[in-house]
Amino acid sequence: MASGEWVFDDQVADRFEDMLSRSIPDLPQLRRIISDVAQALVPFGGVVVDHGCSLGQTLDSLAGFGRELYGFDKSTAMVDRAKTQMAGRARIAHLDLVTGKPEHPPADLTSFVFTLQFIAEQERVGILARALAASKPGSLLIVAEKVTTASQELAPVLTGVYHERKHQAGYTWPQIEAKAASLAGVLRPLTARENEEAIEAAGWSKPECIWRSLNFAAWAAVAPAR
Repeated sequence: MASGEWVFDDQVADRFEDMLSRSIPDLPQLRRIISDVAQALVPFGGVVVDHGCSLGQTLDSLAGFGRELYGFDKSTAMVDRAKTQMAGRARIAHLDLVTGKPEHPPADLTSFVFTLQFIAEQERVGILARALAASKPGSLLIVAEKVTTASQELAPVLTGVYHERKHQAGYTWPQIEAKAASLAGVLRPLTARENEEAIEAAGWSKPECIWRSLNFAAWAAVAPAR
């Protein structure tokens, strides 16, 4: 990827899993928790829809049990690789969540794993509401996001701890600074409370935080009965 604004192009897609593993603390734990919650709440043969599926990692962790898997992503580079990764196990398609409409049966589980943070804030409630309309009553929602820290005193401390962990994972300090600069204005994180309010405003049940590691968090919510 050339220097400048962050783009999910071929260069990023080729290195994406390595980048995730070195950038998101405790990522394997998050994936296990999503799989465990799905195992408890998604019926055999249920429909799983992953928005922002990237390489198909979340779908891969949810495969099996007769589940019908659908993945959508705006990046053509990611879609091409997800189709290869999930060949014969999932339906993968290109989709812009703001302007497009995903085609799939009513969902038993809908996930947005580090997806909404790249979409303009004013669009997120509408996207979550459309996902609810395309889901079965009692279905599961999983949202994972990078979050900002509400405390002005703790924000620089937690950011410093996070950057130190990235450095320990092999990134140089110039690389850490360059990535932060390239993501400025592209990645638009909210506070944990703002994410929870968006989920509720879209009509889902009150979300429960199921995972948190430094400035990353994930929530589960349920589609209410109609």
